[in-house]
Amino acid sequence: MRANLLFTLIALLFCSYVHAREFHFPAVYDACGPVKEIKTDSENPLVKKKVKFDKHGRGGIAMMKYNDAGYPEGFELNALGKLNFQKYFWNKDCRLDSVAVKFHVIGKAELITVKNAYSDKNLESQIIRISDDNGQLEFRMTFKDYSYDDQGNWIFRTVSRTTVAPDGKVSESQFDETRSIKYYDIDKAK
Repeated sequence: MRANLLFTLIALLFCSYVHAREFHFPAVYDACGPVKEIKTDSENPLVKKKVKFDKHGRGGIAMMKYNDAGYPEGFELNALGKLNFQKYFWNKDCRLDSVAVKFHVIGKAELITVKNAYSDKNLESQIIRISDDNGQLEFRMTFKDYSYDDQGNWIFRTVSRTTVAPDGKVSESQFDETRSIKYYDIDKAK
């Protein structure tokens, strides 16, 4: 009886720790605070148009592993003997430094890598490389002219993109990105 009571108490303490813990999945999307949803309008095909978070800051990926500070580290998935993964790497300022994603589509492996560079406040540049059996596609982007909401998250920026195709052909474009961000009521989120 005592052992059952002790086990129940330990389980309750552990569960309350897990449920009360704060996670920082919105940081993957260069956002912070009690973010509920981000909708992005962008010409960049790699930008997720809509993403939601629970009130503790977790994203919608159940198998995601988090570090001790609550930042996502990634996940691995073995599908039909093929290893797929998504990994996040953070710099000392808890900003997303780089991402590596590997997945298999119809027998072909694709690897996507992302490398970020920051100024004091903003994401300044980003290099995205997509590699498969046909070669590598590279996007080099710079960001400027930021505008922010009351929570300090960007809601507008101008993107300059240079694309290098597998055959070496280079193209350049410029476009604006806008975001609408919904937040949990801070008093209700606790």
